[in-house]
Amino acid sequence: MLDIDRFSKETVHDILLKHLVVINAGWFKFENLVRATHPEVLKSEGYMKILEEFCMGQARELAKVLGVRGNDLDSLIELLKCSQWAVFERFELEKLTETDCRMRIRECSTQRAARKWGMEHYACAEATLACLRGFCGHVNRGTIVRKQFAPPDDPPGGAPEGVSCEWVISIAEDRPEGR
Repeated sequence: MLDIDRFSKETVHDILLKHLVVINAGWFKFENLVRATHPEVLKSEGYMKILEEFCMGQARELAKVLGVRGNDLDSLIELLKCSQWAVFERFELEKLTETDCRMRIRECSTQRAARKWGMEHYACAEATLACLRGFCGHVNRGTIVRKQFAPPDDPPGGAPEGVSCEWVISIAEDRPEGR
């Protein structure tokens, strides 16, 4: 276990962030290998299930750490603000109603990396949808996630400059128990 008492808060933060960045980069390199050798795997139901379970587990563990017990939109927003999207991306959450919010990723780090690696874009919509369904589904099983646009889609007219993707998340009004 990391001896956190030995380091300043800032150093512990930097150590953990570096670990996250390396793990995330490794995940994408693994996906690129699979894409080159067995691209059908990344579109498979089994892979989408892994992503969904991964993000559901992330939400569950964040809820424990943060003491978030609700299954309403405010609880979901609180957890999303500490999610992988918050760690790696410039993202916005806008509460639209008591049951709906919009999530926007600005200047996506994955899209920037894809361009750096010579790709036109990283087709992430299906994977992001699976991740959001898992994460949000932990909070409220009746959550519906709708893609507004994501690569390779061009942002629609009227979308703010620099937005890479946009999602609308709706919590079920009857708020079934998520845990």
